[in-house]
Amino acid sequence: MSQGTALHPPTLFDGLINGLGGIVGGGIFLLVGSLVEDNRQYAFISFVIAAIMCIMVSFCFSVLSKEYPSDYGLLNYASNLYENKYVSNTINGIICFGYIALLCVYSLSAGAYVADYFNVSYLSRILASIVVTVSLLLNYLPKEYFDKMQTSLVIYKMVLLLLVAFYGIYMPAKIKQKPKVIEGNSLYDNIIHGIISAIAIFVTYEGFEMNSRFSEDMVNPEINMPLSYLLPVLISAVLYVLITISVNKHIGGEITKVNGKSALIDLVKSYGFVLWGPIIIILTNLVANLTANLATIQLNEGIFEKYLRDLNVSESTYNFLTKPIIINKISKSMILWVTTILAVLIMLFGPVEKIKHIGSLLFLIIFGLVSMMAYRLIYNKEDFNEEIRIMHFKIPHSLGKLISFTSLILCIIGTILLLKELLKEIF
Repeated sequence: MSQGTALHPPTLFDGLINGLGGIVGGGIFLLVGSLVEDNRQYAFISFVIAAIMCIMVSFCFSVLSKEYPSDYGLLNYASNLYENKYVSNTINGIICFGYIALLCVYSLSAGAYVADYFNVSYLSRILASIVVTVSLLLNYLPKEYFDKMQTSLVIYKMVLLLLVAFYGIYMPAKIKQKPKVIEGNSLYDNIIHGIISAIAIFVTYEGFEMNSRFSEDMVNPEINMPLSYLLPVLISAVLYVLITISVNKHIGGEITKVNGKSALIDLVKSYGFVLWGPIIIILTNLVANLTANLATIQLNEGIFEKYLRDLNVSESTYNFLTKPIIINKISKSMILWVTTILAVLIMLFGPVEKIKHIGSLLFLIIFGLVSMMAYRLIYNKEDFNEEIRIMHFKIPHSLGKLISFTSLILCIIGTILLLKELLKEIF
């Protein structure tokens, strides 16, 4: 939801809507098929492990946002932790570019899903550009209408996807799917295989961190800020696991490289909803990516304005880029239009698969940087014998350092794996 005001400060419910709006985008639609194809009955393990990894990152955000509450969210951490402006500006530059890439990833996912189903793949880039443009224009709705719209859309996509998942869990499969034998076939081998897959799909949980912009004004922040990071991850994890189990149960043996990206469409067809089922899934995909874009755009205006100030750009440049553009009596900064137009240009002319990989890569780097900053903060607090408290619980410095360091290592491993995939595509 949009940033709270003095009359309506953000609540935990706002955090849930914003977090789920950001997390449940195109990832579950596009990745569940290939994950089930590779791991079959063990595919859900990857989503569980990825959720645990993300919970560690959410702990890092909880520590940092409590120490440095701000409307600018995660762009405020490096500015406070590093005196060297080159270091803080570099970190914040990566974060800002990451959110431009995120707009591209969400929009391209929506465009490709629609275009592929209707066999008009050449229109996918145009559809993606329309999605991100519509997302920007919707931010010009009056706050009360915008909040109701976003809440309704998030609730719709969550309810619909949960219904699809639960229906599959309880409905007997028409064709019995043979379990896949994974090399080694031991519990240890399956867990290792799941960990490798989990690192690859880790960024499907990205979006909860957008709640960091609520940290200054959140009602009862000591309790609600950590929960606003944690609960969206847990709820999304339950959804992802249930959908993965349903997909494997009903169509696991039929998934190939060709139809993997449309697994949810084939799933509802297997239920018997051949006519309207695919249309509803496509609509839900559009809604999911739209709500993810809405959450991203709300964050972008504040962080880019702060980044311009931190860069000490000339006053004329700053005034131009922050000049208000008014539609429907609602004012939005010029920088929001500039970054959205940049995203459109990247989607229209950039290599699609590389853009998606770069978006995922940037967020693994960003989460790694956040983990590193949390470790530094905890280390500093230990030096000064200052307590760390999350939800009124005292966290031992050793435990805090262990969580943040483990989170950093996992992000580094994920970055290496994704970078390897990206370089493979380039060369």
